[in-house]
Amino acid sequence: MFDLGQPRSAPSSLAGRCRELQLFTARLDALTAVEPVGGVLLVAGARGLGRTALLGAYAELARDRGHRLRSVAISVRGAHRPYAPVVEAFEDDLADRPELTAGLDPVTRRTLAGVFPRLATDGPVAVPAPYDAASALRTLCGRLTADRPLVLLFDDVQRADPATVALLHELLRRPPRAPVLTVLTYHRRRSGAPFGAVPTTSGTAPTSVTHVELAPLGPDDVAALGRGRVCGRHLRSAPALSGGNPALLREYWRNCTGEPYCPVVPWWSQPDAVPPAEFCAELETLTPGARSVARAAAVLGNDADVELVTALSRLASADALTGLDELVDAGFLEAGRGVGTFRFVHPALLAAVYRSTPQGWLLAAHELAADLLRHRGAPVQAYADHVERGASVASVAAAEVLIAAARAVAGTDNDRALRWYVAAERMLPADPEGDRRRRPLLTALARCQLRAADLAAVRSVLDRRDALAGTTTTDRVEQARVAGIRADLAMLAGSPLEAQDLLIRALRTAPAHDGGAHSARLRVALSVAGAFEAGPLENAPPWCEDAIVAAVGSGSRVLQAQALAVNAVVRLAARVPGAAVRSADECGQLVGRLSADELAGRPALLGWLGWADLLLERPASAHDRLNRCLLVAGPSGDVPAQVAALCGLALLAVRESRLDDAAGLAARALALADRTDSTLLAAMAAVVRAEVALERDELDQALELTGTSPVDAVVNSAWWHRAQLVRAEAQLRAGDADACRLLVLESGGGEDLVRLPAFEQARAFGLLARAGAALGQDAAPIWAKRACVVATELGLPEQIALAQLVLVEVNGSHAEEPHLLARRLGAQGGAGCRATAVRACLLAARRYLGVGSTSAADAELHHAADLVARLGSPAHLVAAVESARAEVAVEMPPTAAGHLGLLSPRESEIACLVARGLTNRQIARLLTLSPKTVETHLGRIFVKLAVSSRAEIAHLVGRAGAVTHDVPGRTA
Repeated sequence: MFDLGQPRSAPSSLAGRCRELQLFTARLDALTAVEPVGGVLLVAGARGLGRTALLGAYAELARDRGHRLRSVAISVRGAHRPYAPVVEAFEDDLADRPELTAGLDPVTRRTLAGVFPRLATDGPVAVPAPYDAASALRTLCGRLTADRPLVLLFDDVQRADPATVALLHELLRRPPRAPVLTVLTYHRRRSGAPFGAVPTTSGTAPTSVTHVELAPLGPDDVAALGRGRVCGRHLRSAPALSGGNPALLREYWRNCTGEPYCPVVPWWSQPDAVPPAEFCAELETLTPGARSVARAAAVLGNDADVELVTALSRLASADALTGLDELVDAGFLEAGRGVGTFRFVHPALLAAVYRSTPQGWLLAAHELAADLLRHRGAPVQAYADHVERGASVASVAAAEVLIAAARAVAGTDNDRALRWYVAAERMLPADPEGDRRRRPLLTALARCQLRAADLAAVRSVLDRRDALAGTTTTDRVEQARVAGIRADLAMLAGSPLEAQDLLIRALRTAPAHDGGAHSARLRVALSVAGAFEAGPLENAPPWCEDAIVAAVGSGSRVLQAQALAVNAVVRLAARVPGAAVRSADECGQLVGRLSADELAGRPALLGWLGWADLLLERPASAHDRLNRCLLVAGPSGDVPAQVAALCGLALLAVRESRLDDAAGLAARALALADRTDSTLLAAMAAVVRAEVALERDELDQALELTGTSPVDAVVNSAWWHRAQLVRAEAQLRAGDADACRLLVLESGGGEDLVRLPAFEQARAFGLLARAGAALGQDAAPIWAKRACVVATELGLPEQIALAQLVLVEVNGSHAEEPHLLARRLGAQGGAGCRATAVRACLLAARRYLGVGSTSAADAELHHAADLVARLGSPAHLVAAVESARAEVAVEMPPTAAGHLGLLSPRESEIACLVARGLTNRQIARLLTLSPKTVETHLGRIFVKLAVSSRAEIAHLVGRAGAVTHDVPGRTA
């Protein structure tokens, strides 16, 4: 007998099955009640949902209670023998306990002998009908339960022989009148109507039959199952990729390293991975016809129609339909998105079927599929996969099909385009005609590899192209394309000056017969290279103007939009905010008119516009554009656009004090950049991660990240300058003000900071001011005022707020100035301004504390806590406020709140109402006093409590716990 015993998976794999376990436990309790009651549980569920694991847990629970347990896993091998599972369950009892059959009436004994050959001592007995067999089995169960309850567990009943299914159906209709609990698990689609037709109850009536439908695990259950076992990437993507199926979850998580954003992908996404043995074993249970249909469906992929499946399976139409029904019943296939189409329930099943199919069968099937789809008039990309896998090695016609398909999908599915281009090159012959076709193919291949940021592969492909005979062509269009690729290659390698030189030379020979489209592309690329240039940006603004004019002349709205987006960033960097805003607005209007197809291959456009909005402090628009960029760049495989979008979203999260989100986004950008050999992308991701580390006071990590080799390799670029500012601030917070000052001056090219873009100058001047104040330099206020001037000229509220805070900080003025600044910034509403307002409150609290006004300091911290709550209570700001509160609590006189005892009852009432936020007029109306009387009482309160504001009264009353006192006409 097969003993289910332990579940096949760890006990934790039963996450989300509490209801099923509780129901079984209640049934076990009913078996030993004063009046024992049996029952039936029908557990239905699709493949992999854990039917067997749940039955194993049931077995453990029954065994722990001391019940008699009989468990059977029904296999296909025994399906031809009538009543085989029932024989397996009871034959040991019949062999070991002859008394079970002693004294039975002849009819019952003969019936049992027909079910159990062991009892047929007088020769073979005819197999009884299911109704008679069920009646005899009820008698046997009654005798088995004489000393203790019986629990029967049958797994995979859908595999049982027809006689057993009919017998179990009879037992469901009339369960034994004994303490017997029967549990049957089955695949609902394969078992048909017999079990579904049985009336069920809620599970409380005697001998009731209860259905238990296993559902996929929900997101919370998946998270509970994987938390602490797999990395965040695998944990977040698991519900979508597994559908909540525990078996597929185990497969998906099998090779996860547990490290953040580990690159491991599931086996079904790895081309050469071998399917697990259990998947292959289940395929062997199918009939030959169903296997042929499954292979045909795997060749065609998801959403294959019946006609194609029939043709590839080489079966008669009726036989193919029968095979489809079997696969649907077995849980391999389900209805597709189109009428008359089918698809695999999960990619793992498709991969298992495909990889277990003989190679010869696959080659012939792919060739046939390509021919059928071509004759149907399907688009070339619909059958390119079949051509790739079924065509001969040297086939120019097949290569042309793959090249056309790759061009069609290059903007939306870079991985497929790469694969088809590589396959097409392999199919072209090594002769002059083949080389002529190979040159443009290699150019297109290099462009695809550039989207994947595989710079070494790009160089290799361009070198192979250059080595071909006859490469020195007069085709200016081809030359312009290659020049653009080489320029982008130089940009990603961190050499914008080299990119500029390549583009300027290419523009001299750019083709003019195409309406200026290629010239416009080169000019837009030149403006991008200029935007990364350090210094006073003498060249970038005119390049941007030329790019806009050329893009308008080309008639391409996409090029116009990208030129405007780049111009917005460049104009802001050149301290021309009005032009930057106009360009960003015009670009946004153009993007709004672009179709999804036009944007599909241009995620960089959305990225530039998102960054323009980010720098112009338009967080809502920046969120929208950068997230759209990420959504477009992900499927299309544009790695540079993905890294840029993730970096922008991380900086937005920093501004909004969502540091955990920022850290996750920056880590994703770093992981993505690390899988490339792009110096620029690695530097971008490292600098943004350093910004996050700086906000979290992880100074060592910030210093380490800004000193990495990719950052050093992009020296004098815009990202190198940003890295120096991050490094300078980390040095300042670490106490090395002189190192901070020197870094800023070196990065900015002197005291005027002319080498920095304007949107970085306010921050740099602020660092100089704070460093000067720490060093006791008289120039500190001057630097702070220059920060305010730059921020005001740009008109950026968050930069203005930070500059004003620095000015207040270095002036060493009375606490009233940061107090007023905090109130003003807190009322502005932006997340960045509120975070600055919190810092202003902390500064005011420190200064109030310095002059001994602890109650005022405490009131400032109370206001800071309110602002932090409005920001969503970010942990780092909460910690800063709590630390300051602890410091104030040490200095707070123990009798400060006790001053409330000096107030008269009427004054105490008014103080409580002030603490609730009521105005003098509201208090007068509530207490039926005149406003003048309230004002008089309030003046006495100020004197007695030694305070100067209503906020201080509210704080003292709150500390004394007096705000809940009852007052006339109001409820606390």
